[in-house]
Amino acid sequence: MPLLFVVLLMQSQAQATDTILGEPTLVDANGMPISGHINVNQKFYIEATLTHQGNAEQQFVYIVQIADERGSTILLKWLGGEVGPGQMLNIAVSWTPAASGTYTIDTFLWDGIHAQNALDANKSVMVSIS
Repeated sequence: MPLLFVVLLMQSQAQATDTILGEPTLVDANGMPISGHINVNQKFYIEATLTHQGNAEQQFVYIVQIADERGSTILLKWLGGEVGPGQMLNIAVSWTPAASGTYTIDTFLWDGIHAQNALDANKSVMVSIS
């Protein structure tokens, strides 16, 4: 019998930092915003702009959690890096939905995957897949 692991991300309280995560945007492979509907098996990206206004480099982890209509997490992806003083980055992770439905996409910006200190408030967007 296969094992099922459920990962729940706690909503960390964002502390005042100089690192800001923009609202998530759904884009195609060329980075163009998706204005129409999204189909099952259509790969797209959850993109956000990361802006760092501090005077020192900042480690970060961009986390994307996607939940179905029942609230079950169906995807959890992250990428990490470092942003320099005054730097702005567009960061994105991909998703290819396997089933139709309405999904909640939550994005998080932490200082590390293990430390889990929020650098900015969580952001969310809903998407309908047909």
